[in-house]
Amino acid sequence: MPVVAPPVATDAQCKQLIAHALELGIAEDGGAMPPESQAALRTKLEADYGPPCRALGADQVTCGIAARTLAAMETCQRSDSSSTSNSRVELPGMSPPPTPAAP
Repeated sequence: MPVVAPPVATDAQCKQLIAHALELGIAEDGGAMPPESQAALRTKLEADYGPPCRALGADQVTCGIAARTLAAMETCQRSDSSSTSNSRVELPGMSPPPTPAAP
């Protein structure tokens, strides 16, 4: 019996995942990002992370879309899936930067 590859993420799923990551990141960062900045960041994230997202398994993307935090989303992308790919998409800038050390 031939081995059937698991379904991969679609363009629409990747756009939904990136939009969800953006929403979670803004919420986790206090929710204070102007709409025009959100739109610009979404466009950049889709350009930078859309193509690698399409290498993810559809199950990983579905899990990420259902995640309630960025940490949970990352766990979805690290989880063992039926896919043989170890691909994951990290969306930078979604949480506050670390606090600088005191001098």
